[in-house]
Amino acid sequence: MLLGLCFGFDDKGYNDNMVGFIPASDDVGDFDIFEYPKSKWVKIMAKGKISEGVLWNTWQYIHKEFLPNCEFKQREELPTVESYFEWDESTDICKVEIGIPVQ
Repeated sequence: MLLGLCFGFDDKGYNDNMVGFIPASDDVGDFDIFEYPKSKWVKIMAKGKISEGVLWNTWQYIHKEFLPNCEFKQREELPTVESYFEWDESTDICKVEIGIPVQ
């Protein structure tokens, strides 16, 4: 599964990120392995049309509405994780689960 790991959002919603994947076996060759401490996570699904900015709109909802009004506080020392279940530009459909580490 393809993963997007997002770090350090600014006030406009932009961030640093890197791409990762969950390996099928322990033999990962020359790739770097990152492990993070256990955490509680809030998971939000972004599902819809890529052309309508569904992923961007979901992030805007998370940072402008959800996080400011929920009981959880985001753990800044851990990345948020986008898990790409589907991303098909030919059909204009995406299904991406966004995991937010919280305390």
